[in-house]
Amino acid sequence: MATPYGLELLRRLRLFEPPDGMWANLGMRITEAEESSTVVEADFSREAHGRAGEIHRGAVAAVADGATACAAATLAAEGEIATTVELLLDFFRPARPGRALAKGTVLHRAGHLVYCAATVEQLGVVVAEAHATVALVRRA
Repeated sequence: MATPYGLELLRRLRLFEPPDGMWANLGMRITEAEESSTVVEADFSREAHGRAGEIHRGAVAAVADGATACAAATLAAEGEIATTVELLLDFFRPARPGRALAKGTVLHRAGHLVYCAATVEQLGVVVAEAHATVALVRRA
């Protein structure tokens, strides 16, 4: 079940409007966050994220990772953070410059491990699917 702390953690990390860092460089931001799910939007540009009209698959993976890790983070207890342990992706077609949406959801939780999935879409077409194992751990 989502915790007030988990949703506050996403706000405190400024992931709804990132001012800098990788999220800002990829034009990423959370557009929806609720219990066990998030939607992360990205704005890919040819100049920053690809060439020959296609977007680098690492950029697509970063958006999928953001969606799954943030979905898991909605379950975090006070003092915990979400960190990706494993990320697996299937790429179905090239991503193109423009807006992409990654919809992340929690599938199952076992102790501190949270199993998640995400789809990355452009214009309503799925370009990739991801499965992730995310650990909820105490800060060191």
